[in-house]
Amino acid sequence: MAYYPRFTNDISPLFRLLDDYDCHRSSHAKITPTKKPMSLKSDVFETHDAFHLSAEVPGVESNDIQVEFLDPNTLVIKGHIRRHNRQTFEEGQDQAPVAKSHHQPTVEDENEADDATTSQSSKNSSKQQLVTPRKTESTCKYWVSERLTGEFHRIFTFPARVQQDSVKANLRNGILSLSIPKEPAPKVKKIRIE
Repeated sequence: MAYYPRFTNDISPLFRLLDDYDCHRSSHAKITPTKKPMSLKSDVFETHDAFHLSAEVPGVESNDIQVEFLDPNTLVIKGHIRRHNRQTFEEGQDQAPVAKSHHQPTVEDENEADDATTSQSSKNSSKQQLVTPRKTESTCKYWVSERLTGEFHRIFTFPARVQQDSVKANLRNGILSLSIPKEPAPKVKKIRIE
């Protein structure tokens, strides 16, 4: 026996509408990805006098990478990976160059002063000129595009202070190698009391 009337039948469509709207907003947020910078795959090891860092940056040129210090023991490597999305192919490479002969139409003036220049131009036009056909560009259609492009960013914090001015960097075969010398431990200086 119910003492209160049931309102759920009247309000339930409103709750379903709110639930549908909430599902729509949550699924819409999942569809639009946020673009985060890529992280570098790297190895860091320590020797008695330096830290050594190797990071994979395949296909990146040295002018697309920045290495900088944020503070005495924090290093940042950032940059961007570019890829040319449009590859062009040259058409007509197998065609032989086309020869222009002296049988080209010319315009001759009847002035006697121009006869000398006309005779020179006819001599020049009698030489055959080789002209290559224009190469047209056509874009290709990608079937698979799996290589990553975009920004990358990585922060390395070392447990000790480093010598920022003595860092050596080398980029070879897609591997960025850094040698970061440690700052020597401060020597204990005793003060003599008189």
